Amino acid sequence: MSQWINRAVLLSFWLFSAWYLYIGGILTKSLNFPEALLAITIANLTFVLIFTFYAGTKKPKDLMFREAFGNGGARYCISLLPSLTQIGWYAIVVEIGGTALTLMLGLGKTNPLFYLIIFCYGLLTIWIALGGFQRMGKLSYLSIPAMLGFSLWGAYAISSRLGFGGLLNYQPVSQVSWGVLGGIQLLVASFISAAVTIPDFLHDLGSKKNVFLASFWGLVPTALLVGGLGAAFAIVGKNYDVLATLQLMSGPLFVYALLSIDNLCGAQAVYPVGTGLASIHGKDDEESREARRKFWTIAGGLISIALAMIGIVGKLEAWLVVLGTIFSPIIGIVLANQYFVEKDSSGKSVHFPAIIAWLFGCAVSFVPIGVPILQSLIASLVLFVVVSNFRNGN
Repeated sequence: MSQWINRAVLLSFWLFSAWYLYIGGILTKSLNFPEALLAITIANLTFVLIFTFYAGTKKPKDLMFREAFGNGGARYCISLLPSLTQIGWYAIVVEIGGTALTLMLGLGKTNPLFYLIIFCYGLLTIWIALGGFQRMGKLSYLSIPAMLGFSLWGAYAISSRLGFGGLLNYQPVSQVSWGVLGGIQLLVASFISAAVTIPDFLHDLGSKKNVFLASFWGLVPTALLVGGLGAAFAIVGKNYDVLATLQLMSGPLFVYALLSIDNLCGAQAVYPVGTGLASIHGKDDEESREARRKFWTIAGGLISIALAMIGIVGKLEAWLVVLGTIFSPIIGIVLANQYFVEKDSSGKSVHFPAIIAWLFGCAVSFVPIGVPILQSLIASLVLFVVVSNFRNGN
């Protein structure tokens, strides 16, 4: 099997998850069903384009961070941010998957076993992440069929409860005026922290063509299926919480099991926690890095499990705003450095033009027009090129 196909499966595994069902459901607050599908398509094609050039450099993210931001700036700031925020994402997927399992067993939050099951569920995903790509890749062949089974049941439930014509007739009741651009903003924000780490998963594919193929087939069909199903669930159940919709529709017990199995993708959310924190300090030989990766995967994973037990999913939309503000400018600066500036600043402690461009991009993300997250990426890219050329006297 071609290597890009394996990586496409891994990317599908990332989106074949309940958190993307949540995102699809949130879209229906302000979009009808066709508009939600359009936003999903455009957002994921945007990611395909970004991934093709960002991961197509054949370099891991930490090397590109050092070249753009300087050795100290990358290690103690930029490399740290994806790892810290992935702790939050991992907590979200553990909470969703663990809660689905407790619902299957009929346990409420007043039952001590509720929290014990979430804790054990989190430990299982940490164990999977410790095994690296090989273990995560094997899990995808279990997780994806589980999500397909869940999707088939969902399609049946929707058709029997509403009929597919009802989806096309749905009109959002929310007064929040997002529009399709607002939906794209939400979708980009939902995956932007993973996008920053994507070179670690795809940089060794050998060519931009292979990165494009892995990204397109891994993201677009899966996003349309899962995000579209989440939107349909929200319309049918009149609730953006997928688990609440399942309860309303009286789903059979095995449906919760399928959702729980699928959400073991938390392993891919916690994996970058270990790789990012391991790169900050210590020896650079492979054995030492691997030992540090495992240590930080466990440490960050345990913090995430605690957040999952507290209940982080209720803060999802606010969390996405934070992610978009922080990460989109990082990608813009790395792209500018790799394709326009072409300068290696890893010998410096901090490369201040990159830090300035990053802060400027963060500020642009607060301008409430268009798609602010993507505009902040472009703004940071342009400013970094301009400042770098000015310093070089061009």
